[in-house]
Amino acid sequence: MIVLALLLLLATEPTQATGDLVVQVAAGTEVYVDGQMYGVASTDGQTVRGLAAGPHKVMLHAPNGGTATFNVNIIEAKVQTINVSPLGFRMKPKSETPVAAVRIVSDETPCTVSVGDVSAEKTQHELNVGTVPTGRQKLSIVCGTKRVDSMLTLAPDELQIIEPDFNRHVANVLGHRRRVTALVVEGGQSEIVSANIPVEWKRALSAAAGESKAINVTPISGNTVLITYRAPTMNGANAVIDRLRNTDIVDRAEPTGNAQKTPDGVVFTVRVKFRVAGMR
Repeated sequence: MIVLALLLLLATEPTQATGDLVVQVAAGTEVYVDGQMYGVASTDGQTVRGLAAGPHKVMLHAPNGGTATFNVNIIEAKVQTINVSPLGFRMKPKSETPVAAVRIVSDETPCTVSVGDVSAEKTQHELNVGTVPTGRQKLSIVCGTKRVDSMLTLAPDELQIIEPDFNRHVANVLGHRRRVTALVVEGGQSEIVSANIPVEWKRALSAAAGESKAINVTPISGNTVLITYRAPTMNGANAVIDRLRNTDIVDRAEPTGNAQKTPDGVVFTVRVKFRVAGMR
């Protein structure tokens, strides 16, 4: 009887009502909801899935430095589409203070994260808190009864990766990366455009290419892709790998095999592991 009662209780326990948001905006625009970055818009805009029903604050950062902020109300099991005109963006003053970003990595959820005067809710393993002030900033991570407070020093355009240790009450810095503000799929990268991979991955692989051209893209297990580029020189090949390693959504980029010199340039293959699965 007790087991039956527990099963009935679990069966009747309500689940969180959610809906989706589609932001139709210029490609390369960063999309934030309630302080958390959800991606960089492609030519099809940006889709944010699984938002809790109710009011949310959306902030957009265009590649030219313009910003737009507005409120949306998500309805359960509905897809809400908003179109944002370039005229709706406010340009930043040239003297505006540079910004940085912080990524919190922890299995603890839900949590409230504050960096300086910017706050966001963490509901999954990782949380990106974008557009935070540079310099010395107070970091607070509160997950139920667990709490970590620390001080961070953030450089302009830096992404700092933090893992809280609630037992020792410290914030461990796992790494520093360049904050990527815009990733656009360059023309001529047809192999990347046609690959069956998330659009965020396509923009990262294209942005890293520089003067090189992708000649084959093969998705493999997990969040990993094998990509073969043709670079004009060996230095150009090394530059592609360095750019991949400095892309914030890339966890690891390692060359496989030996680069081959051909009459058309240097052909090389890179195994690229992305930090999280992107949205197609």
